[in-house]
This record gives sequence, C-alpha cells and structure tokens, in this order.
Amino acid sequence: MEAIYQEICKELSLDADADLMLSRASSTQIVTFRGEEGTVWAPIRADKRWGCATCIGASVLLLDQYYADFERPAVTDRDAASLILRMLERHAIPIAVTDIYGPQCWSVCFPVPDCPACRDSDRQLQDIMGAFRPLNPDNTTPEFSDTGGVRAASATAFVAANRAAIGFAAIVTNPYNGGDEPHATLIEGLIRTSITPNECEVAGGKGRNLEQALASFIGEALERYFVADPVSIPSVLGTENDLVAAISPEIKFGYPALDDTTGITPYAPDLPLEWLAAEELTGGNPVLLPANLAFCPYEPRDARASRFSVTTTTGVASGANVEDATLQALLELIERDAFWYFARTGQGLAELPEEALHPHVHAAKAVSHGRFTFQELRNPFGIPVVHATYVTDDAWEARTARGIGAGENLEQASLRAFVECLQILHSLNLGVEVEDVNGDMRHIWYTGAARHLLPNFFQHSDQRAGPGEAHSGGKRRHSLRSILELFARSSTEVYQVVLVDSPSFAVVRVMAAGMCLTDATYFSNSKRFQVFASALPGAPTSPRISYAGPTFM
Repeated sequence: MEAIYQEICKELSLDADADLMLSRASSTQIVTFRGEEGTVWAPIRADKRWGCATCIGASVLLLDQYYADFERPAVTDRDAASLILRMLERHAIPIAVTDIYGPQCWSVCFPVPDCPACRDSDRQLQDIMGAFRPLNPDNTTPEFSDTGGVRAASATAFVAANRAAIGFAAIVTNPYNGGDEPHATLIEGLIRTSITPNECEVAGGKGRNLEQALASFIGEALERYFVADPVSIPSVLGTENDLVAAISPEIKFGYPALDDTTGITPYAPDLPLEWLAAEELTGGNPVLLPANLAFCPYEPRDARASRFSVTTTTGVASGANVEDATLQALLELIERDAFWYFARTGQGLAELPEEALHPHVHAAKAVSHGRFTFQELRNPFGIPVVHATYVTDDAWEARTARGIGAGENLEQASLRAFVECLQILHSLNLGVEVEDVNGDMRHIWYTGAARHLLPNFFQHSDQRAGPGEAHSGGKRRHSLRSILELFARSSTEVYQVVLVDSPSFAVVRVMAAGMCLTDATYFSNSKRFQVFASALPGAPTSPRISYAGPTFM
C-alpha cells in the first residue's frame, strides 16, 4: 500500500510526509461494499458530509458494469483500511479503495447529487473541496488554446489543480478513449450524477492534444456535477410580487412556458419559488433569480416551491476563475442563440471560403471521406460563430453530424466547430440513444434526416463569409468586459449565478434577457427571434418557423 499512498500524494500534489492532522472520528466507519466483480472500501461519516453508503456504495455497481475488464490490484481488507485511515489522518481527505480497477484503485469520495439517502443533508461546498489544489500562480497567465479559446490558466495547470475530480467514487470516472480520430483527441467518462450507472451523464473531452482534452473533460464534469445542486446553496422562498430584487421571468424571458409536462406549473408573479442570489452583470445590480432556472436537473428543496420550467445546461460553464467561466458561458449562450434562430427559421447562411478555415481544418477536410460544410452564423453581437456539418453516404456510420464554435475570429471558430463535429460524429456512431424521441435531435442527425429538415445547414451558398483573421500573435478580441459591452449596447441584460468559486475552479450559470434555457418556441411571450432578425441586414422582421422539432442533442 505504500506505493499506492505515494501515487495518491503525487497525483493530488500532497506532502507524503505530512504530520498527523487528526485522529479518526468515532462517527466515521469504514464500510465494505461487495459487487459481482470485486470490492470497494470507503469511509462513511454519520453526517454524510462526502456522501453516504447509498451513493458511495453505488460505485461498486459502476465498476462492475464499466471497469471490470482491466488489470486488478491485490488489495485486502486490512490494506484498504490502512490506506483510508492514513489519508484521513494525514490529509483529511476521504478516499475509497477497490480491487476491481487496477489503473487507479483509489478515488476521492464525493456525494451523488440525486442520492435519495443524502440529498437533503446540510452539505457545504467546503465539505467536499479538501482534495482540490489551488491553481499554481506560475501557470495562470492567459493561454491560447486552439479548441478552448483564451483561458485564464493552462490546460496542464487546470488538470493538475482538479485531479481529485477523477475516480470511480469521485465526480467523473477515469477517462477512456472517445474514438480513434486522427484529427482530434477525444476522451469520455461517466459523471456521477446518479446512483444508477446508465443514468449518469457522459463527460466528453476534446482537444488537439491529451492535455486539452483532459481539461475539457474535467471542465464539463465540473459543470454538470455542480449544476445538479450537490451542496446547499442559500435560497429564499417567496414570490416575484413579494421580493423586491426578484427579476420577472415573464418580462425577461417570456414565461409562462408552453409546456404541459406533469409537475410544471404555469408561471405567474404570485407563484411560490425558490430564489437564488444573482447579479445583473450589465448593470452591476444584485438580483434574485429562480433556482428553477439555475439548476439542472431541478428538484425544489422546499416542498412549498413550484417548478415552472424545463431545465438545461445552456449557459453553464466552468473555468479557472469566475471571470473565465463567465466568458465561456456567454460565448456558449451566443452560439446556442444563433443556432436556434437559424434552425427554427431556415434562413440562408454564408459559407466560409477555404481561406477562412483554420489550417488544421483545411488539411483534415482534404483527406476526409465525408463532406464538411462550414458556415458563419451571423448574430446580433457580431461574434464569429461557425457551424460545421458532416455528410457521408457510408452505411456503417452516422449519415450526418454537426458542431458549433464561437471564437476570436472565423478561423478559430471553424476549428472549435470542427472538433465538436468530430466528437458528435463519434458519439452518434456508437448508435446509443439515437431513437426518435421527443426533445432530442440525435435521431435526425444519425439517420441523415437533418439534411431535409434543416437544409440551410447543408446548402452551398454564393454568399460568402469574410476570411478569418490570423490568430497567432494577434490581439485578443474577447474579454468578459468586451462581451458585456456588446450585450449592453443591444440593451440585453445579462444575469449570473455563481455556483462554485474556489481557488482551483469556478462554475457559473449565465442567461440573458430573451436568451434563457432553450429557444423562443418554448415560451408563450418570447420575442427573441424578432429581436435577433432586427439585427441582421435583410432578415424578415417577423421570421416564420420552418422547423418545429427538437434542438438539443
């Protein structure tokens, strides 16, 4: 066990020779969980601070189903108990140990957000943050990433600080190969958002190299985990009428929703809701935002509160700090807003000329057996957004795929769209969740029906987008301040809820007036498409809906 202890200390940047910090609390028990393929040992506290026997114990089922075909370590009950106690006493970090998965037989323990046995525990953020390391100040100078844009820290520094998130009982499971793709590095893993393994979200990491893919992988896992409400964030119960700082979902987003789903109540100003502290970034004003719009999935913690909306992860982002995460969330919001408009209205798009593409995209496109189309999605903010589509006639793979990216310029945006398109193509090629179901558009891309339902994304056009500006050594175009100025100029308020602000990462939820969780067709009073069209030269003042199907995948 000494070798494993040294490995843990190295991976988590701990002092292996640290002095004794605390003795084992009587409220902590080492519990053994037996599975079909092996065993998991884990410390369980009576106050369920880092999870309980139900959600930590569920990790053995996950290992049985997904990680049983690897080399196995020789671990005894005594070995596991000794290692667990040593980590608690020397570092105050709860770890689980297994004899099923040899490549990493240890994992920091984290609660599962939807665990029925401990979700209502009074768990604070600091209770589960002990294993994360502060970002190394020497590595936090802005770095340009081909696929991630300009970030506040290097991919290497971000991965090192947040290494504790990876493990069989942690936030996301150990990554596995996300596809043999020569033009990008793709990895995947399961985010522990459910105690049922096949209901867990999938984290997909992508990049030009492994470090970029790992940073993307961890970032997505942190987003999905913390937006699922795993810790107690203060809220207030009340109505819009009674709370002076409460925003109006009717005025700002167009509620009530056109949604008759069981459990969703039409919004009204006198509807009791849970509200979270937020900030209106364009004006710098503190406001209250409905928790229903912040968390995904959302289940009221107070039984008196109502749900009035579907939930999505649009506008949720992670980063090295709050500013970094907020910038990425705003760029995603702009991407989705543009895609929704052109998908719903079917309006023509400007195709990117070859010279506007990133050199990597140009080279990869030339040797691909499928056909790629790259188009600019013009938008009210003037941000370069590129949409990529892929088409093949080969019966052995998905017939179509798509990707989207906002960038410093069209060249960089084309690369982000291209890599996302490859990631989605790989996902579709697995043939998982490609059935024709309500609310998911994977089916139409897998079968190729998207070519007929969304023809504007595939049509070649005489209209041409301008060439991308060279990005190497160029002046940074996007900053949080500059993006917020674009929103302010268009009289569009931006709202932010900080879900996590820690020394190693941040997670935020951002939305803007008219730009909420999903597209305008979900809301009974949204004018977003008209506002969007008014900013585009030559666009109809009252756009018609040409596609009424799902826009999420």
